[in-house]
Amino acid sequence: MELTVYERGTPVGTARLERDGIFWNFFCEMTDLTEQIRRVYVGTAWDVFYLGIPDAAGKLSAKRRHLPAKPTFAVAAPYPRGDWLPWRGTVDGVSVETALLCREDGGIRLLLPPEEAVKFPAWLEKTEKKTVFDTEFAMLSLTEDGRLPQEEKDKGEENHEEENTVSTFNDLLPADPPADDGIGGEGWETDRPDL
Repeated sequence: MELTVYERGTPVGTARLERDGIFWNFFCEMTDLTEQIRRVYVGTAWDVFYLGIPDAAGKLSAKRRHLPAKPTFAVAAPYPRGDWLPWRGTVDGVSVETALLCREDGGIRLLLPPEEAVKFPAWLEKTEKKTVFDTEFAMLSLTEDGRLPQEEKDKGEENHEEENTVSTFNDLLPADPPADDGIGGEGWETDRPDL
């Protein structure tokens, strides 16, 4: 199996994967060479694993074991290893080309650069600004399984979807107009505001 290695949404190389018992062997080759240090990572949905730094010729061999599933993406980034790891995938059916991921507090934090954050207009007001690696990102909080958190209902709001209510005759009648609405004529007692 072969994966394209992306850096900021641009293909920069390939990663060949071979299964060897409980191990995965990775053979990476960067086609876009640079003097800047690049770290290569692979991921499976919401998990990211560090492979290493390619040599001057752009080649990297690595062996990893106990990955939870077959890797689905490969990314390269200049950032040092730490809590925030480069990631790409989909959130709520929306493709995200470049982001940083951190698992914490029983959930997932996703840092989106501005060009990715605009893909989630309904959630922009719920994001926080966070500066990491001298870059400002919009931080989106996700559930443990990578879903957007559900909107909380107002305390007074009730969910009537599952209720089986039967309409009564009174529910079908229009509401009575107020007594001083000007409808009626001379001597009509119901049109008096003092009633």
